[in-house]
Amino acid sequence: MVMFMGGRRDGADLAALMLLQLATIPVSFSLIVAGFASMTSKGDWRGALRTLWSALPQWLLFMFFFFNSLVVIGEIALIVASRMTATPQAWQAHIPLVCMLSSSTAFLVLYAASNSGSGSDRALAGRWP
Repeated sequence: MVMFMGGRRDGADLAALMLLQLATIPVSFSLIVAGFASMTSKGDWRGALRTLWSALPQWLLFMFFFFNSLVVIGEIALIVASRMTATPQAWQAHIPLVCMLSSSTAFLVLYAASNSGSGSDRALAGRWP
């Protein structure tokens, strides 16, 4: 967004935000792994994926795909802007997009892990099986 508004990436406020987002990415990936690990039983990753799928309500899946479609659109916009201006983008330009993707995936996995315990209902009501 800053790039399209004509802002600069080397300002103090944006540099701090970029560092915070960069630090969030490995934390999100570790939370994703921890969430999957808590749902696995005896190394059964397929069972963990089934548990993940059945524990997520349809509104949360819709929001996940909606927000991450914005991530895809942002990545396409970066590619188009890079090609049209004939200037290569630095790898730091991808940090906010990767941060959004990893954070939303971590939220999705942790929500499923917290709602997949025994005694919780399946969230498949009104959704495809």
